[in-house]
Amino acid sequence: MILATVIVVLLIQFLMGHGALCVLCPKERPSPEWAVSFLLGLPLSSLVVFLLDLAGIRITLLAFLLASTVVLTALYVGSVRRPHRTRRMPRPMSVRIRVLGVKTYELVFLALIVFLVLISIWRCYYLPVTQRDAIVGFDLVAKYAAEQGTIRSTVFSDPHLQGHLSNQPYYAPFTAIMQIIFRLTGLQFGKVWLSVIFIAFLVFLYKRLAVFSHPILAGMLTVVFLSIPVMYAYTFTVQSDYSNAVFFAVSVILFHDYVRLGHRKLALLSAGFMGFACWTRSETIIFVPFGALAAYGFARRYGAKEGVRVAILFVLIPALFFSLWHVLYYTLYFKQTPGTQIILAGISPSRAISMVARLWVLFGNTSAYGYIFPIFALSLLVNLTLFRDRRGLDLLIWLGILCLGFVMILLLVPAASIENTIKRGFFKLFPIMVFYLAQSRLYQFVSGKLSMWERDEIQGSLPTEPPLAARPGTDACEK
Repeated sequence: MILATVIVVLLIQFLMGHGALCVLCPKERPSPEWAVSFLLGLPLSSLVVFLLDLAGIRITLLAFLLASTVVLTALYVGSVRRPHRTRRMPRPMSVRIRVLGVKTYELVFLALIVFLVLISIWRCYYLPVTQRDAIVGFDLVAKYAAEQGTIRSTVFSDPHLQGHLSNQPYYAPFTAIMQIIFRLTGLQFGKVWLSVIFIAFLVFLYKRLAVFSHPILAGMLTVVFLSIPVMYAYTFTVQSDYSNAVFFAVSVILFHDYVRLGHRKLALLSAGFMGFACWTRSETIIFVPFGALAAYGFARRYGAKEGVRVAILFVLIPALFFSLWHVLYYTLYFKQTPGTQIILAGISPSRAISMVARLWVLFGNTSAYGYIFPIFALSLLVNLTLFRDRRGLDLLIWLGILCLGFVMILLLVPAASIENTIKRGFFKLFPIMVFYLAQSRLYQFVSGKLSMWERDEIQGSLPTEPPLAARPGTDACEK
C-alpha cells in the first residue's frame, strides 16, 4: 500500500512538471523531457502544499492529491491552447555522434553509475535522519506538520523546544515540505524524494554532456561528478544543499541554452529554476543581483529590450520565491523571529587574507571533493591557452559569481563558516564545471579524435570482399 501511494505521488509530481513544461516551452523543450519534468514537478508540488497551508486547509495526503490534480489539469488545459508540435533543440556538436545502443565502453561507466545510484537509493530508504540540522529543523517541522496538518505547528511555540532550536525550523521550506509529502505516504523516514532528484538530475546532466562530448568523455565526467565524496554523501542526507545545487545548476545550463539559441522561454524556465534554488536555500538570493547583471549582459545580443526583460525575470522570480516564505509567511504566521540573527561584520585586510588562505586549502581537499578541482583547473588552462576558446564564457562568469558570493558571505556574515556554509555551498560549482568542460573546444577536439578512432575500428573490423576478378564464378576464376 505504501509503495502504491509513493508511485501515485511521484506520478502526480511528474505530470505536474510535464504540464508546466508544456505551458512554458510548447515548441523547444529541454531534454531529457522526463527528467526535467521531475525536476519541475517536485518544487511545484511543494508550492501546492504551501498554498494549502496559506489557505488554512489542513494538509493531508488526500488534500494534496486533489489539489495537485486540479493544478496539473489546469496546466494541461492551458497547454492545449498552445502549439502541439514540438521539436528538439538543435545539437551544437561539431562531431555528431549517434549511438543506437549501449556500447562496450559505455558499460563500464554505466555499471559504476548504477552501482553508486543503487547504494544512494538504499541508504535513502533504509537509514534514518541523523543530521542535527534536519533533526531539529526540516524533519522536525515535517513530523509536526504531518501530525497537526499545518506547517505553522506547535514546533515553533512548544515550550519544551524553546532554547534547543535556533534557525533550523525557519530555513527555506522546500526540504521540509518534501519531507511532509513523503511522510504522509507512510514512509518511515520520508527521504525517497532525494533519490528522485538525484536520478533525474544525473540523467539530465549526462544527456547534456553527451550532446557536446563523445560518450566516453560524457561518462568520465559524470563519474567524476558522481564520485565527489562530500556531495555524494548528501544524495541520501536530508539537507537542502544537494537540491539547491541541482536547481541552481539546471538554471545556469538552461540559461546557457538561451544564450546559444535565443529562445525566450528558456530564459523564463532558467529564472524559474533560480527561484526554486532560493526556495531551497535562502542565501541563494545573494547571488541573484550578480546573476541578473550577467543575464542582462548576455541577453543584450538579442537587443537591449530583451536584455532588460531577461534581467527583470532573474530578479523578480527569485525575489518572489524568497518573499513567499521570508516576508509573507513570517509576517502572517510567525509571532517570533529566529533566535540567531544575521549581523553584518566589518571587513578587515587580515580577515580577508585569512579567509582566502583557508578557501585555497579547501580547494585542495581531495578527501572532500576528490580531484574535480585539479581536473577542471588543468583542463581550463589548456582550453584557454592552446585552443583560445571563448565559448562558455557565461558559464565561467557564473562560476565567478559563485566564488564572489562565497567570499562576501564569509566576510560579512560571522555565522557563516568555511567548514559548513562554504564547504557545502561549493556543490553549486561542480555541475557547472563539468558542463563547461564538456562543451569546451578541448573536449570537443578529443571527442572528434575518439569518433575517428571509433569509425576506423568499425571499418577495420568489416570483412573485405575479394576483387571481382578473383570471385568464384567469374571468367578470370574459371580460366
